[in-house]
Amino acid sequence: MTTRGGATLRANVWRPAGGAAPTLLARHPYGKERITVGGGPGTPMSAMMGPINAGYAVVMQDARGAFESDGGFTPKVNELTDGVDLMAWCAESDAASYWCLVPMCSRTSSNLPSSSSKWIE
Repeated sequence: MTTRGGATLRANVWRPAGGAAPTLLARHPYGKERITVGGGPGTPMSAMMGPINAGYAVVMQDARGAFESDGGFTPKVNELTDGVDLMAWCAESDAASYWCLVPMCSRTSSNLPSSSSKWIE
């Protein structure tokens, strides 16, 4: 997805069969391919099967300037606007046509834990 400032931020999206689903969102600078929950590093599908089997979609995004996302990584500078842009992308994109459930959203919210996620919120 592209931010309002023109940076392309890359994400992996997993979703259950059957269309629209509540979505867990995680943004961090540790690499969207290196998930440390569930199946462990290097096994993204294993880690995502629990939430997917429970009926959730999952979006894992590389923060600005980290791994495959454009721009420079400067902690606590772009997280708010990039997060808002990601929520809008989730809500409006044909590629992600399901609800985005994240902290500070007007709907019920959730996120996947990581140390950086706490200040990205």
